[in-house]
Amino acid sequence: MIGAVEYQDAESCRLSRPKNVLQGASRVADREACLIYFRQAIAEPLSVPPWSEWWSANEELVGESFPLVDYVRLKHRKLWGAQQILQIEGELPPDFAPQSPLVSGACCRCGERFVNQPEAEAIGDVKCSSCGIKYLFVHGPEQE
Repeated sequence: MIGAVEYQDAESCRLSRPKNVLQGASRVADREACLIYFRQAIAEPLSVPPWSEWWSANEELVGESFPLVDYVRLKHRKLWGAQQILQIEGELPPDFAPQSPLVSGACCRCGERFVNQPEAEAIGDVKCSSCGIKYLFVHGPEQE
């Protein structure tokens, strides 16, 4: 018969499709769990662990749940990469501007806790001690 395949035993003909379907459902659930963290880290950063802690616990999960391009985006751009993914998904507007770290308590680029230095804040020279982003006039980040 054309197109017919004959299998010798039940094990050799067992398809992995049901397993893949379950893995696919698990990937969707894992991806959604990551997206929930991203949303929360952007909206209320102090309510979730800092990015570095979350990433060290979830890097493998991200690698399995996201395409390679998004994994690399998150690995290198951190919270900024998460923001970009949410913008691509249409959950954040393209012109989204995150809160000042003095308001949110965390850097909007790297997701680390922001240590307030009053003397720097007084002259408008606020800089993230983790990633080096300089916040001009405490409104938005600018890279040095």
